[in-house]
Parts: sequence; structure tokens; C-alpha cells
Amino acid sequence: MKKYFIKMNVDVFGPYEETTLNAMFKNKQIDSETLVKRLGNSDFLPLSHFIKSTVTPKKVKLQPVPTVALPTTQDGAQEFPYQVNTNATVSTLYTARRGAEEAILSLTDSFSSIKYYKLIFIPFILMISFFAFKTIYIKQAFNTTKPNFIKYASFKKLTETLKDSYNKKEHKWKFLLSNDLKQSWIASSLPGNHIAHVSFQSIAQKVLSHKPIHAETQVKLYSNTQEIKEWTFNKSDKFAPGLYKATITLLDRELSVFDKLFLPEFKAKNIYETKILIGSPSKKAFIKDLKKFYKKTVKANFTEIQDIEMKYKTLNNIASQITSYIDNLDFSKKSAKKKIKEKFVKKYHNEFGSFFTAFVVENKQIYKNKKLPENRSKLSPFTKHYSKLTNIAEQIGQISVDTIDKFDSKSLDKNSFSKLKTQYKKVMKVTDKQLKSLKKLQRL
Repeated sequence: MKKYFIKMNVDVFGPYEETTLNAMFKNKQIDSETLVKRLGNSDFLPLSHFIKSTVTPKKVKLQPVPTVALPTTQDGAQEFPYQVNTNATVSTLYTARRGAEEAILSLTDSFSSIKYYKLIFIPFILMISFFAFKTIYIKQAFNTTKPNFIKYASFKKLTETLKDSYNKKEHKWKFLLSNDLKQSWIASSLPGNHIAHVSFQSIAQKVLSHKPIHAETQVKLYSNTQEIKEWTFNKSDKFAPGLYKATITLLDRELSVFDKLFLPEFKAKNIYETKILIGSPSKKAFIKDLKKFYKKTVKANFTEIQDIEMKYKTLNNIASQITSYIDNLDFSKKSAKKKIKEKFVKKYHNEFGSFFTAFVVENKQIYKNKKLPENRSKLSPFTKHYSKLTNIAEQIGQISVDTIDKFDSKSLDKNSFSKLKTQYKKVMKVTDKQLKSLKKLQRL
């Protein structure tokens, strides 16, 4: 319901509702010349501007208005107000002492005038605003920074790949390394700040280095790309061109309130593994460089490789002979048990025992000499094989001793030697693997 103020002299009274002003008018407490202002308007106007009537009360001079049939009360008095004359204008006469109060009441009155059916549009407006803001936030959540060492075309391709994974809610990692391998960056399709542990392990015979390379670091991504400023090397002092196994472990992920509210749910991988070729423009170019590297290595150490290869073959042959000899033993006669043991012991000591002793001593000495400080500069990548040869010879010797002890067991048959034969075959697999590795190098 509309409300009004009354001004008498310099005082302002109100606000009054229409019914109250109507009663005051009937009781002649106010007349048509009394200054009145409706809540929300700025000007005080004579009451006659708010009244249109065919009945003119006594002692009240009203301004002429169009004749309109209006309802009246039983005693013929005017109902107040019947209609507001919106065309009425007058200069501002009121300097409000209740400005703040009027402003609040005006606002309340304005809201009360809104039709209820219009309120149903407010939820739709809020919903549209929410989804519009969410769309903008999601698009801005993916942010990449271009490293200075990579070409724009290459970085654009990488960004498109990551953004495609981002749109599909797939968690992927990428790495960027400069040609000199001194600068490195990590990239992720996962939105939000996150901390990760990164580990690089060189793949054997797939890197231009004879030393295994293992590097690790911890990095915090504030966007989808972040520079790796420092690596910790465990077995080397720098990266070498080649193929590496990269392992990324997600340690923590920090999401703001808006991130949790608007960003889509990603299946973040706690451990992500991939292979990466670094320090080479392409796989084809790397294979070419790898062949040159090992060809040079084999050529420089050809005599040593032949010596190591021959020793592996010797150990493999001895293990094969012992296994074959055990298979041909005749256990059918229990009375021959003592003779069988004596025959095996005699053969082992005469043919293999003395050889193993000399073999172990020789290779241990070679390995020791090559590791001396004065020989470090001439140390070849094949020095480690002398240590492996020593270990294999000692294993065969220990298995042979266990074989001799087995002859003293109560039950003596071919099945009782099955575990020992399995151990011999395991040793032979190790020697076969090393021989294949050396052959592969020679083919390169």
C-alpha cells in the first residue's frame, strides 16, 4: 500500500497510509491545500494534485479536473486518494530531515510493487550467470607458459595435446628439454596447483653413456607448465642423449574453493610412467648416433670384449657339462653309491675345481687393477664384466660342493638332484644373457 508524508510549516509528518490520510481529510485535519508527498517522490504537492472528484467539500477549493464518476461513501465524502495525477509537477520544496528513512521506505515500497510472477525469472538469471562464470573459469584454468628454448610451432603442438587431454578430463604429463640438456620443463593437463616427484632412469644400451644415469627432483606446478630448476643425480653428474624411463609421483594437490566448485573431476594418477627420448631431434637420428657411439666403443675395446666373451662361454660350457654328467649317472644299484660319489668328486677336482680357483683369482685381480686410481682415465665400460664373471664362477663352485654333499643323503636318485640342476641352469641363463648383450654391441 502506498504511503505519504504531510508537510505543515517546516515540519514533516508521516509516513501515513492512504486510509489514514482519508480519515484525516474527512475529519478536516488537512485540506486540499495541504502539502503532501508520496513515498518515492521528491516534491511536496498540494493535496488537490492527488484528488479527482465530482464532489467538492465545503471550504476547500480544488483545482478543476476532468469530470469522472467516482465512488463515494454513504455521506457523500470523497475517498482518498482516488487517482494520482502523475502529470503534476512543482519545484522541490522539501529539504528532508528524514532522508535515510525515506530512502529505505521507498526501496521497500518499490519491491512491494513488483508483481509476484516476475520473481520466477530471478532463479533463471542466477542460473545463467552461474554457468557463464563457470565456463569462463574452466577455460582460464588451463594456462601454459612457453619456455625460451622451444620453437613456437612445437610448443603450440604440445599445448594442443595437453588441452585436448584437459577437455577429456585425462591426466597426462609431458617433458621439455633443451638441446644441450641444461634446461628442462614439465607440463601437465591436470588443473590446480600440484606437487610431484619426478625420476629419470636411463635405459640400458639406449643412451649415449656407459654409465647408468638416474636423476630425480621435486617440482610444484602453479600452472600447467613449470620449469625444473634443479636435478639430483645419483649415478652420474648430467644427462646424456638417449631413452629414459620417466616416473612421476603425485604428492599433493592444492585446490581453491573456486577450483573445487567449478573445475571438472579429473582422475588424477598418483603414479605416471612413460618413456622419453631426450637430446635428439628424432628417433631415427638417435638410432644413427647410438650406432656410431657403440661402434666406436667396440672398436676401442675389441680385444677386451673378445676376452670377456670367451670367459662367459667357458663358464656356460662347464655348467652344461656338470648338468649332463649328473643326468648320465646310474643310480640303479644302491651298492654303487660310494663309487658314483668318488667318480663325480674325482672328475670335478681334476677338471673343474682347480680351474674355478684360478679363474676367480685371475678375474678378481683384473677388476682390482682396472679400478686403481692411476687407471681410472683408461677405465672401459666393460670392466664391470670381470666382477660378474667372478660371481658366476663362485656360484658354480658352490653348487658343485652342494652336489657332492648330496651323495651322502639316504635317498639317492636322479630326482634328488633336480633342484641342483635348476640352479646350474639359472647360472647358464645369466651367462647367455651377457653373451647376447656383447653380441648386440658388436652388431651395432
